Amino acid sequence: MLNSYYHCCTKRCKGRFRADALELYYEKQLKEIRLTPLGNKLLRLVLEDENILTVRKELLKDRTSLLNELEKEANFILKVRKLFIEDKIDHDDFISLKSEHKEKQGALHDKLLETDERIRDNEFNSSIEQDYVKSDIFFSYKRQDIIGKRHLISFFRPTSINPTSKVFDSLDIDPSLLPILLIKQKHRLAKH
Repeated sequence: MLNSYYHCCTKRCKGRFRADALELYYEKQLKEIRLTPLGNKLLRLVLEDENILTVRKELLKDRTSLLNELEKEANFILKVRKLFIEDKIDHDDFISLKSEHKEKQGALHDKLLETDERIRDNEFNSSIEQDYVKSDIFFSYKRQDIIGKRHLISFFRPTSINPTSKVFDSLDIDPSLLPILLIKQKHRLAKH
């Protein structure tokens, strides 16, 4: 397995640092940063605004609609049966209507099962979103693709690498985030 390295950008320095070690140290520093309760509330509002947390509500609405349609179909079959018993429709019409509506009930039942499965899947996703909202910055960082990680790094920038310890001296944290962060260690503020 080949190791990746970060190299110093200046001509005077010949420093070379293992990427995996620096990335682990960066992640360790991110574990020290959490959102405040106000930050959690703000993030939840953002997620709701983006309709991430409202999928379940829509699925439950669909489920209720399907249940209502199933009830209508069942009531229709009862009415048809009553008409047949009262000799208001003949046997062939009764069988035809009953068959047609039983087929509709089957299709609705299949949709209901699919919707119930999607609701269960959404409950799983909601629990992940709950963790996301209540989590530390590290949890958010680990769940991102490379573009998302770069975006988070722009708010929590590593400072210079200490050539002796071969780790970052600290993180520069964007000062606009300070009101919503709880930080265990002292990190430097970004200079904007």
